[in-house]
Amino acid sequence: MRIHLLLVLAYLSAFSIHATPTEPLASSDNKTLESNKQQPIKQQANKTSPQVPSEKVDVLANQICAYYTSNASKVAENVKRSVINHMKKYEKISNPTPTQMVTFLNRNKHYMTCGDDDTGYMVESFRHGAYDQLFNVFMFDYLLLDDESLFVDINAISYTAGKENTQSGPGKPELTLDYMDRESINPANADRMRKEIKDLIEFFEGDLGGKRYHELTEQEKQATIKAKNYNDNH
Repeated sequence: MRIHLLLVLAYLSAFSIHATPTEPLASSDNKTLESNKQQPIKQQANKTSPQVPSEKVDVLANQICAYYTSNASKVAENVKRSVINHMKKYEKISNPTPTQMVTFLNRNKHYMTCGDDDTGYMVESFRHGAYDQLFNVFMFDYLLLDDESLFVDINAISYTAGKENTQSGPGKPELTLDYMDRESINPANADRMRKEIKDLIEFFEGDLGGKRYHELTEQEKQATIKAKNYNDNH
C-alpha cells in the first residue's frame, strides 16, 4: 500500500493547483514518546475505543473548516496544532502520538461536521481547494504510520447530498467518496482538479477501504444517525 500511496502523493505534490504543501511535518520527538510510553503503541492502535464523542469536538471541526478559507499553505499545520490542543484539553493526552491522533479522528469522524448544514470536515476541504493540505500533508504525511493497518478512516459522514452549496440547512447523508464522485465529473472544476480527485478516489477505494453511503451496513448507518442526533442536541 505504501508504494501506491507514495505515487499518489508525488502526483498531488507535483500538480496540485490549490495549495502549496508545507514542509513535511516533524515526527514525534523523544519527549512525545516518553510522555506516552505508559501505553504501548500497539495496544493503543488496536484498542477498541468506546463510541463516545470527544467533548466540544464540534468546535474543533469548525476550527478546521475555518482554516480552509485562511492561509492555504498552512492548513495542515493549523489542523495538526488544533487536534493536538484539543486532545490535550479534552482527552488529557499531552503531546499525542500520530497513532493516538489517528485513533481520535476515527472515533470522532461522524461527529466532526461544520456549520449549520453539517458538512463533514473532509468534504468541506474540497469546497475550498484545501484537500491537498488535509489529505496529502496532514493525513498522509504526518499521520502515515509504519503499521499500515491503522490509518485515518475517510468514510466520514456529511449531510451534503441532494443540495447545492448555496442551499441552507443540511442535505441527505453521504460519505466523502459520494461527494468526490460528483466533484470528479463536475464541469465547473478544472480538468486537473477532476483528475486529482479521480486519482484520490481510486486510492481511497483500493487502499483505504473507501465506501459510498449505500454500501454501509445497517449498523454503520445507525452509527451515523446516533452522531447526527448527538450533534443536534449539543
